[in-house]
Amino acid sequence: MNTYNPNCDSPVLPAPNFQHFQNMQNMQNPNFSQISPMAGLYPCTPQGLTNPYIQPIMQSTMNQAIDKKVFDSPENVIFGIVYVPPENSSYSSVEAFNDIEREFHKFNENTNLICLVGDFNARTGNLRDYIENNDTEDYFVNNVIDITELTDIKILDELCIPKHRTSPDLVVNNFGRKLVDFCKNNNVFIYNGRIGNDKAGKSTSKNLSVVDYALSTAHLLKFVKHFEVLEFSKLYSDIHSPLSLVLREMRTELIHQNECDRNIPVRIKPWKFEKSFDFKNNIDLSRVEAVLENLDILNTNTTDVQKDSMNQVVQEISNILLESAKKSLGLTCGKQNSENSKKQPNKLWFNSDCYKARKELRKAKRLYKDYGSNVFKHRVKISEMYYKNIMDENIIKFNRDMRKR
Repeated sequence: MNTYNPNCDSPVLPAPNFQHFQNMQNMQNPNFSQISPMAGLYPCTPQGLTNPYIQPIMQSTMNQAIDKKVFDSPENVIFGIVYVPPENSSYSSVEAFNDIEREFHKFNENTNLICLVGDFNARTGNLRDYIENNDTEDYFVNNVIDITELTDIKILDELCIPKHRTSPDLVVNNFGRKLVDFCKNNNVFIYNGRIGNDKAGKSTSKNLSVVDYALSTAHLLKFVKHFEVLEFSKLYSDIHSPLSLVLREMRTELIHQNECDRNIPVRIKPWKFEKSFDFKNNIDLSRVEAVLENLDILNTNTTDVQKDSMNQVVQEISNILLESAKKSLGLTCGKQNSENSKKQPNKLWFNSDCYKARKELRKAKRLYKDYGSNVFKHRVKISEMYYKNIMDENIIKFNRDMRKR
């Protein structure tokens, strides 16, 4: 499962096979979204995995509860999409992190699997986000109590995750100290500069600053497959880089079950030679023996063999092979039948110029992916800016024309 925090200001995001949640408001200030919709955050989930497995916890927030069946986890997984306005701005609140902590405690009563992702506007430098002995001057705590009993830092050791974070941003602001205190008080650990492709630490905003974070309880870390700060893109934001958080593989049968409920066909994935050994081992030998016995019976008197009897044997052989293929190769969703679905209309402002700009951007990305030179990287950036400008111009023109009608 992929989770992105693009901090977008673009009206359209290229997120194929994902659907996003609309009309969701900021957790700290429900009225803030009226000024800046969703504070630039774009929560989305894989198509086919919605009700009943992913549910908004409250209609007025961007918190999502993922059913424990999805990851075969002991408890439901809670995702909180967070936006904290910058310090000293007209929208900031001194209670922002207290509000987050109250929400966290409420959900923590029912599950230890909680993840928060978003723009915290907190600069934490290289401050520790876990408790150590020298964090307090209390003699009893330092000399009698085993401090490791108060923290889940041992889980990081078990998963070979470094305790210390690496950050290119050495600045610490007030919100950064509050975020670190929140982590220490609640056994929450920051992913940035510690996990996946971000172990070296990468800035998420301008001036090498790190203000966008993914963080979670230690118990959720074993479900994390990958974390990365992606390349900055003008399509997503004016100054923020997207965060990519990939959780371990979902139970695909839940997606396929949900797709079947929506009349979307499910098929076996294409053949892979490296799966041939698994395919052979997954063949049900007891069913094969039953087929052979049936053939022996039919072979004793071939003159009386009926067509239906042979068809049943052939069908059973086909079923045996298909069942093995499903187990070995897995399933994938086909396209929804056109007779059961209505094609989503394009945005009225998305004209031929937008199509051409998008086509050029995709071509530039393919070239950069294949060759990886700075020339093609620069071409991607130019194409992104051009595509975004074309969309913005068409939206403004469309809105102007609509007002004249």
